Amino acid sequence: MKRVIVIGASGKIGKAALSGLGHHDIVTASGSGKGCDYQVDIGNPESIGDLFKRAGPFDAVVNTAGVCEYADFAEMTEQQWMTTVMSKMIGSFSLISGILSSKAIPMAIADATTSGAIDTFVKCVAYEMPRGIRINAINPTVIDEAWPEHK
Repeated sequence: MKRVIVIGASGKIGKAALSGLGHHDIVTASGSGKGCDYQVDIGNPESIGDLFKRAGPFDAVVNTAGVCEYADFAEMTEQQWMTTVMSKMIGSFSLISGILSSKAIPMAIADATTSGAIDTFVKCVAYEMPRGIRINAINPTVIDEAWPEHK
């Protein structure tokens, strides 16, 4: 049994991830902290470090959290762009990318670019991980629970 921290545990993909991790010792965290063991701001490195200190030793982190801004590229503000980049790529263990890195849709430029950056980051950093530590990018399509929001 491994001790696994699931960040974004209260979201749709987080709940789906939890359903497959039942045989492990799970620590949950989310932006709001509601229904989870801890609250964490994935855009804030200090908050992430504090989560790891409070949670104690762990074997793995599954990060399903991310705020994705959707807008036409020409109309997207720098703040919208940075919200997506900071929440999905910069401020966290970035292991969940998304289908948009290979299947583009209108108005999803920030999410698609960030997902592609996560995929590339994981491919590159895998060669540099110490002590045989593995890193993977999971590239899910839209999960059943999220379809109503995407129609």
